[in-house]
Amino acid sequence: MPLKELASGATADGKQSPTIDIIAVHGLNPKGKNNHAINTWTKKRGGSNRIWLQDDLPRDMPDARVLLYEYDSFPVLTSTKTRFVHQASDLLYCLDMERDTCPDRPLIFLAHSLGGILVKQALVNANNDPSYIGIKNSTRGLAFFGTPHAGGNDTLVSFGRSCAAIVNAVTGSAPNDLMEVVSSGSLYTDILQDTWRHQLNDYRIISFYEGLGNIVPRESAVFNMPGDIETPVRIDATHSEMCRFDTSVNADLDNYHKVRHGIRKLRGAALNHLSVILPTPPSTIPTQPPMPPFPSSGM
Repeated sequence: MPLKELASGATADGKQSPTIDIIAVHGLNPKGKNNHAINTWTKKRGGSNRIWLQDDLPRDMPDARVLLYEYDSFPVLTSTKTRFVHQASDLLYCLDMERDTCPDRPLIFLAHSLGGILVKQALVNANNDPSYIGIKNSTRGLAFFGTPHAGGNDTLVSFGRSCAAIVNAVTGSAPNDLMEVVSSGSLYTDILQDTWRHQLNDYRIISFYEGLGNIVPRESAVFNMPGDIETPVRIDATHSEMCRFDTSVNADLDNYHKVRHGIRKLRGAALNHLSVILPTPPSTIPTQPPMPPFPSSGM
């Protein structure tokens, strides 16, 4: 099953169900390792592994069900646009199946690097497919970790270069034909069109950007949206380490606290939004009321 549950969000006695679903989506996996999905969020130190999505977040947000999406990302993110779009639809199908008994539960996506591009494509697909419109409407928050969005001058070429920088850094030395395809940005043109841009006001967004290194610089990792929609947050780590935390280490603990605070804000906005939705006749598709104000980060 591509979706793996890391935390149930339910009480041990089963009397309380989760109030929100958090979906973690990894980025590029150049070596095709089966455990890349979980390793993306795992800090290895000596002989121990710390998976904050499993070991820390459930303690801090016990009502959240945490799910990990696993997929073979390298051919998906570096081959044809058709395959990329189909993989985004697979993510939607898996979510639809997993949420069959709770289709209206609020959703938050956490996405690292190019995994954020897949999440955006999935939301574009969902917006255009009545079968998945419920997933799009339930998605209230997005947390991107070093995801390149458009590049400093907001052009397709600069966006492609940001993606190519990730591929080159992760692979060490990518084939020239692969770099040419990714650099052009042609795989991701759909999500650069107005379809995605028109959705931005529907979500609350935390854009985490790397504080060490320059694989995806700040100007590429943030949307530059108003503060009631987006909060940019610096993580003092490299591109690959910015979503891995060993909370027994002070530096990692500081970064984790930033991430936890951001996710808590997304959760609060999502649940607050849910509380003001009015009942809708079953024959109609619910419309979304204005989102509640997004509290200032204080960071």
